[in-house]
Amino acid sequence: MLDPIFQEAFCHRPGGHRVLGRELHPLCALDLLALESINSPFLYDGAKCEVQDLVIAVWLLSNDPPADLTVHHLELDEEGRAWLSGLTGKIEMERDCRAVLSYMADYYALPEMFRQTASNPITALGAPWMLATVVYVAGKLHLSLREAWTMGIGQLFWYRASIEEQETEHRIISPEMREEMKKAETNSRSFKMEIGESLADFSKRVGIPEADAAVLLHNQRN
Repeated sequence: MLDPIFQEAFCHRPGGHRVLGRELHPLCALDLLALESINSPFLYDGAKCEVQDLVIAVWLLSNDPPADLTVHHLELDEEGRAWLSGLTGKIEMERDCRAVLSYMADYYALPEMFRQTASNPITALGAPWMLATVVYVAGKLHLSLREAWTMGIGQLFWYRASIEEQETEHRIISPEMREEMKKAETNSRSFKMEIGESLADFSKRVGIPEADAAVLLHNQRN
């Protein structure tokens, strides 16, 4: 079964997302850095969004990331002001904010992981998490920094998670494992091996691969 979260990160409808007449590029780590730098309400659940928040977010997300990988487009230039003047009477806040949030959800499809240590060694560094992730993935996959900074944010994190799986005991939570975790919320016995039951028998009974079953049992004990 292909993980639907993985599919969401890599598969998108033709035509992308258009908001206020502008086509938004794939949401990437550099965009998140830009949005965080202006405390954009689109990064916080339930935050109130004003017209200027909407306009600046759309402007940022519809301009190609700068070649020097710094954050530009935090203010409207002459082109941006001309675009804004043409929006008079065309902005519908509820509709347009919902469109931006839909766009972000389309790309922000991140894997869930079981980690064997309390802290994540990728982010437990002095570098901000975005920089640490970009440098890690770029180095491991021999990508340019631009490729890592500007790829879809979901893709970036799936690549990171896949590398972690191959190099550590951390494991991506599969759809089957996720389903078992849901069952465990109402029936804790689904995670428990019966007396005399082998790992192979346990994995067959709960319907997940042995590797996933071993991770589930390990995390139940810890």
